[in-house]
Amino acid sequence: MLTRGRLPRVKLEIGAIRSLTVDDLDCLREKRTTPTVHRFRDPHHRLARLLASGVRPKDAAEACGYSIARVYILHSDPSFMDLMAKYRADIHEEWIGGEGERYSMANEVNVKALRTIAEHFDKAEEEGELIPLDKALRVFSDTADRTGLVKKSTVTNINVDFAKNLERARQLRDASRAQVVDAEPQLLESKNG
Repeated sequence: MLTRGRLPRVKLEIGAIRSLTVDDLDCLREKRTTPTVHRFRDPHHRLARLLASGVRPKDAAEACGYSIARVYILHSDPSFMDLMAKYRADIHEEWIGGEGERYSMANEVNVKALRTIAEHFDKAEEEGELIPLDKALRVFSDTADRTGLVKKSTVTNINVDFAKNLERARQLRDASRAQVVDAEPQLLESKNG
């Protein structure tokens, strides 16, 4: 029977091919539970403050270093919603203004740092110097993920008709066995002849 989530580690055997039944699909009706946070750490609190103060989820994700998907998962967690409600009651204009200023200053520093790095690379290129490969690779890897060149592999779901492929593999196996059986009498004749 189909199950949701991670399968138990047991040896699976592939049996006969059969059609799915309504009973096989019952597990899809079950409500999935999102993973909850057992203990909120400082980044969680900062994210809750930002979201409670009205910062857009995308901007809050960038400010806290979370992916937007993670922010939405946390946002749907009941305990995180309680945390946001607590901060919503405590928020005051001074904190909101200070957080916005801190965010814009951090962006400004990042732009200046990238400009300095670019100028360093330009100067080395003008003078015909080669920047050591390990340093260039470090700069590339530190900046690549911010421009869409992420090291992580992307998971692509491809729907494959497993039953059809299994049946084809069985047919190929049976056909190869039949060829071996058909070839044996010819081998015997050639040895005797």
